[in-house]
Amino acid sequence: MMPNVGVQNFPPVQIATRCFGPLGQHAERSLGAGKTWRCGVFSASLLLVCLIAVQGSVWGQAMSVEQLLEQRDQWDQWSKDGTKLQLTGRYQGRAAQIFQLSRIPFSFEPPRNSPLPDRMREGQRIEVSGRLSTRSGRMTFDINRLSVGGTDVDIIKERQQSLAADDYQGMFALADEFQAFANFYSDNSLRLEIVALREAAIQKQRRQLKGQPVELWQLADKAASLNLNNRLPPAIRFEAIITEWKQPGANADKVLKQIEQHTAGWDTKNLMASEKAVSDFQAGPIDAYNNASDADRLALHRYLYRVIVLQSLQRQLNASGSNGVEIAAMVRERLPEETDAIRMMEQRDLEYRIGRVQTLSRTELEQLSDLLVAASRPDDVSSVVDSWIAAQQARYAASGLAGQLRTADEFLFVGTRWKRLEYTQKGVELLKQAWAIARQESASDAEGIAERLKTLGWERLKDQWMTSSQIQSLPRDDVQLAMREGRVVKGMTAEHVVGTLGQPARISRIISARIIRELWIYEAQGTSGVIVQFQRNRRDAIKDARVTEVSSTSSAR
Repeated sequence: MMPNVGVQNFPPVQIATRCFGPLGQHAERSLGAGKTWRCGVFSASLLLVCLIAVQGSVWGQAMSVEQLLEQRDQWDQWSKDGTKLQLTGRYQGRAAQIFQLSRIPFSFEPPRNSPLPDRMREGQRIEVSGRLSTRSGRMTFDINRLSVGGTDVDIIKERQQSLAADDYQGMFALADEFQAFANFYSDNSLRLEIVALREAAIQKQRRQLKGQPVELWQLADKAASLNLNNRLPPAIRFEAIITEWKQPGANADKVLKQIEQHTAGWDTKNLMASEKAVSDFQAGPIDAYNNASDADRLALHRYLYRVIVLQSLQRQLNASGSNGVEIAAMVRERLPEETDAIRMMEQRDLEYRIGRVQTLSRTELEQLSDLLVAASRPDDVSSVVDSWIAAQQARYAASGLAGQLRTADEFLFVGTRWKRLEYTQKGVELLKQAWAIARQESASDAEGIAERLKTLGWERLKDQWMTSSQIQSLPRDDVQLAMREGRVVKGMTAEHVVGTLGQPARISRIISARIIRELWIYEAQGTSGVIVQFQRNRRDAIKDARVTEVSSTSSAR
């Protein structure tokens, strides 16, 4: 704080002190003319010292340092002509009573009877009136009047206080006015003050634009162009997005596009905000974002994206939940973090399908089974399958042979798909029953059913259905087995042989008194032929004969 400074024994002249804002006006009103004056500090933020002055205005008509430097080629002429100059600049330092103004290459010398006050701070505003003079080859500014004010930081703060609380336009204008000084003097302290002033103005304007997304977007661009705190423009953009989203009838696609274009981290899956950030967001998204760390801000971008996308997809879910699996798949693709929502949608779909299990197709039944397993409900699969197969059996019961075959197919499908042996066995039994019906009604259908049973490991042999293992256990000379395998063995009748090898190429007979031996000769096909020998009594017909020997034609030769 500057002490009071006394000025005495001056000739009777008018004293003038000027500054920026209400403080300077206060100082002028408190001073008058006379021989002796005393003044002091009128504000904690702005220093004002009473100095000798000629009658007239002070700051308004003063030349700036920048203007002085631009006219450097005129200095010598001004010195020769004794041109009176009025100049305002910044205090830089002193040597005794001679002082320097920042960026000016010559010194300033005040009158001996009005020295510069003690304890001057670097950067204080000084306005001087006087003339340039050259002595011993050095240029000096001889002062006949000077005024001292505070630093530009002091002044800008004082003038800001004089503005109305909501006058953000005045704050911007004030910042622009002092920006030139900050740039010219490379004054980082003033620059910081200007940045703070502009940020305060942005925040005031932001509060006035609450609920107006278009204007908020424009303000965010303005804040970005001013090179302010780099957290401020994103905060305003986020508020614009939130405001757009909360508008009646908001277009979700438009809001999502804004998120994608103007926020980072929205597409980082499983990027999770802290519990506090999420809790704060749910209470008030704009304030939560303003106060969030940079990391949580990124996560909140993702969180907001998730909230909007999930709401949009949930609106596509049918009231019955019948498309829950489809919507859940879309959520899982875009928002894998939303495990609870995915589980809920699939559960809705599960209950819907279980409620109409009797009408499901095979594919739908398989899907339901897979969903139950995925939902950790594997024990429910059996009961669902039982309900489905019972419904199919009842559905086709009255449809004759076709219904019998369809029911058999369903049992075989269930038995194979879910490894249910009892259902496979039931399906085979139904096919056997269908074969018996077809044998009476349609030989071709019976043949087809028999082929189907054969693929399942069952064949009709010895007038009964036998498994492959049962057939393989039969002796090699078993007539039915030989016929099945295309062989002729002893004990076969002529009918058996014809059924196995067809009609012979020729027949030879050897007749004795009591016995007839008949040789059926089958020509060679690729290798040797076959000779089948029958033997019968002369009074018996060939159909009563039995094969007594089988040989090849090559051995006969």
